[in-house]
Amino acid sequence: MQALVAEGRLSPELVKLHWFTRSKTTGATTIRSADLDDAGAFGDWPEDFGDVELDIDKRYLDAAEAKMSSR
Repeated sequence: MQALVAEGRLSPELVKLHWFTRSKTTGATTIRSADLDDAGAFGDWPEDFGDVELDIDKRYLDAAEAKMSSR
């Protein structure tokens, strides 16, 4: 999405990013939203975004590798 906005192919007014965080103590979910600017940028990343992104990438790569090796 950010690349499309930066390339001018998508209006930033059509994009809204939402970060969901669940409380470990209460289980309640907090939602934080961010708008993109004309360059496709927004404020600060959520505190744990890097960890979450790495976990998701690893999960995908492990699943893809398992699928490919089972062929």
